[in-house]
Amino acid sequence: MFCHKCGKEVEDGIFFCPFCGVSLKPSDQNHSQQYCNDNFKGAYALKDKNEGIALILSLLISGIGQIYVGKIVRGIIFLIARIALSLISMAIVFGSGFVMNNSIVLSSGAIVSLVFTSILSFALWIYGMYDAYNLAKQYNEYLDKNHQKPW
Repeated sequence: MFCHKCGKEVEDGIFFCPFCGVSLKPSDQNHSQQYCNDNFKGAYALKDKNEGIALILSLLISGIGQIYVGKIVRGIIFLIARIALSLISMAIVFGSGFVMNNSIVLSSGAIVSLVFTSILSFALWIYGMYDAYNLAKQYNEYLDKNHQKPW
């Protein structure tokens, strides 16, 4: 069957056109076909996810870019992991350091642990930005190809 608004061929039995979003209830299908202009991108055109926004959101706060794209659980995992690594770093500094001449002095083991957690946190932050950017890109490619949300 064909959509009476945009004129594109759609599967039989669906209730909404996946291209323009118009209702395809049986009572609406008897109307004469009306065609949209060729530049019409479909109902989901306004729901594209900007890769730059996803990247910047993850730059500011880890996991927010993933949440913006729709991967909420993944975003929360990134956010919790970064917070946990920050708390571990603070625990290392305040738990194993001692004050000498108004400054905190750390043992060599504490310094190694602090450097390790800092590098891990930085790597997770960078990967989170990369992941959010790629998720937004995948989202848009799937949306353009299939005219529906990927997840």
